[in-house]
Parts: sequence; C-alpha cells; structure tokens
Amino acid sequence: MRDEFAHSARVSSLSEMAAGLAHELNQPLTAASNYLAVAELMNRGDGTREGMAGQLHQVRGQIARAGDIIRRIRDYLSKGNAELRIEPIDATILDAIALAQGANAVSHARIAYAGGQAANRVLIDRVQIQQVLVNLIRNAEEAMAAMPIERRAIRIQVKPQSEELLEIRVDDDGPGFPPSVLEQFNLPFISTKAAHGLGIGLSICRRIIEVHGGTLKAWNRPTGASVSFTVKREAVLRAVA
Repeated sequence: MRDEFAHSARVSSLSEMAAGLAHELNQPLTAASNYLAVAELMNRGDGTREGMAGQLHQVRGQIARAGDIIRRIRDYLSKGNAELRIEPIDATILDAIALAQGANAVSHARIAYAGGQAANRVLIDRVQIQQVLVNLIRNAEEAMAAMPIERRAIRIQVKPQSEELLEIRVDDDGPGFPPSVLEQFNLPFISTKAAHGLGIGLSICRRIIEVHGGTLKAWNRPTGASVSFTVKREAVLRAVA
C-alpha cells in the first residue's frame, strides 16, 4: 500500500514534471543549436574540417545529454530513484560550467571555480547534480543581466560541512533576492523573477537535492546572493559498507 501511495503521488505530479522536462531540455537543445550555428559559419567561411568536426562533436554530446534528462525524469516517475554513484566533484562542477556556457551564444558572466577538490568524491547522480548547477548559474546570470558586463561574476565554492556532507555554493554579485522570495524559498514554484517565471527550475533543484538527502538554501550577502546545497561524501558509502 505504501508503494502504491508513493507511485500515485508521483503520477499526480505529472503536469509539474512535464513542465520541468520542457524547462530542462531547453538548456542542451539551445547549446546544440549554438554549436550548429558556429559550424554553419565555419562551413561558409574558412573553417577547418577539424574545427567543424569539433563543433559537431559538441552537438552530439548535448543531444545525448537531452536523452539522459528524459531518461532520468522517466525513471523518477516509474520508481522515484536517482542513480547514485561515487563521482569526483571537480569534474562534475567543471562539466556543469561548460554546459552552462555552451547554452549561451555569448557568455553573460565570468564563472570562477578554483577546483583543487580532487580528493573529494561524492555519492550523487551526476546528471541531476549538474542540472542543479546549470540552473543556479543561469539564474545568477539572469539576475545580473542589467549590470555592466565587467561586473557580472559568479563564483562556485566547495567545502566539507562534516565527515558526511559536502557543501557546494554558488555566489553572484547581483542585486540579491527580494525579501518575498527568501520568505517563500521552500515553497513549490517560487520564482526569482518578479515579472514572470514559474520557478520550475528551483522546484526541480529542490527535488533533486532532497532525493540526494541534502538541503538547498539561499541568502543575501552585502554584495549579492548565494545559494548552497549539500551532497553526501564518499565516506558515507564506506560507513554503510
């Protein structure tokens, strides 16, 4: 009966997941379109065969990622699980940054990540956590859209929160969250966009982090906004074993 109830609850949120699917697929498909546009320009001009092949390779990767997103949401509806594996946090974050930058024809902000976390490995569904990071980066870029380009900066930091948890934090130098957003941050469909937007991205981020056993938080700093989330470290798996 518990299994049937859980399945019913998941199916009842189908419309939300459909909206989320459209939202998430927009990122890799936009990136694929941008890479194809560059390949077309190279084909008309003096682009090399190797350069065009590189662009087409990026297109193939983005389409494969779109397929991964569809499969993850389908799996969630069928059994509500994430495919948790031990992953290096450095590579996970760097791939997410590359995806976020590829989704824009022109980079809207400088994204800084110092890395140096080779020793830190986490128990995550890599595709899902990268989607969280891409959403947070895109939200930060949109928040700073009205600022001069030279002032648009995003910083990603990683630090151990405990023996079991690793915190990943995204800072921006934008205007910060309106008080109404912070007051309702944990409600479904809260949007950081005052005039439009359903908050689908944040809703999906929260669901993903909850499935991973972590928490999603947001706050304002004197010079911008911060969002952080936690994931389980490799030590958790060793302790269970």
